[in-house]
Amino acid sequence: MIKNSVTTANAIANEIAKGGSMTFNVQASVSYSDSPAVSGLTSCISDLTGLVSGFASNVQTDSGNIRQIAAAYKNADSEAAKVGVK
Repeated sequence: MIKNSVTTANAIANEIAKGGSMTFNVQASVSYSDSPAVSGLTSCISDLTGLVSGFASNVQTDSGNIRQIAAAYKNADSEAAKVGVK
């Protein structure tokens, strides 16, 4: 029988999904000058914002996958118990 706890999986998925004490957003703006350094930094911040957004989306997907895996294990245990597998 597969050792599985849907409650534990949901708790882990919920913790991952909420991000603990982390927030998934970049709050930055630069308006000091039009120098190449500032333009490069602004571009980097823009790229970082996109990466963080993608990461946050992936975290949500992963937490959903954890729940689905736990449910599949629970179903497998249930089916195995029906045929007497221990």
